[in-house]
Amino acid sequence: MAEKKHPVIKRDETIRSVLIGVVVIAAVFAILLSDKPLGLTNRPWVDPIAEIPARADLPEVKRFIQNWAYFVPKANHTPLFAVLDRRPRKAEGEPKPMLGYSIREVTAAGLPMLSYKELGYVLYLEREGNFQMVPLDESGLNLLASKAGTHLETGYFFPFWNHFWGLLFLVALGGIGLFELGALRRRREALDLI
Repeated sequence: MAEKKHPVIKRDETIRSVLIGVVVIAAVFAILLSDKPLGLTNRPWVDPIAEIPARADLPEVKRFIQNWAYFVPKANHTPLFAVLDRRPRKAEGEPKPMLGYSIREVTAAGLPMLSYKELGYVLYLEREGNFQMVPLDESGLNLLASKAGTHLETGYFFPFWNHFWGLLFLVALGGIGLFELGALRRRREALDLI
């Protein structure tokens, strides 16, 4: 005959199963849907701020980027659902010049853990496998503003959430660890081992 478990122990086992199941399912979906590299990486990335308006003389801006920029390779992978998507991709035309913010992003298992400034504001073209970018200092931003008619970087706030949400999984694992410590104490009390 099976040994009857104390109700506190049964409750903790149920809670443990649910917590671990939720974290595992969330991690699997994050890995399947993320376009971030699956290994441990420290990759360059550019957060877009604004498209350069046509009044800024786009051909001249493009020539400037192509003459003075350097290429930074993208480190991505194709998410599972994009691989399963069999629709033909429409051909993208020539990329449009953009103002962006250059960062380094640390990822693990497709989850962004942290990011930090690399070059700051950049003028860039985003291509299939790389970024072609020129760093902009204060004078470069002022020159761009004079061409565009406005400071495009005004009001920009770095989107921390996009580059730190992977830390939630570490917090969840820490929470499970704390739950396990409490469950161990409750188990000892239920079995009168203390």
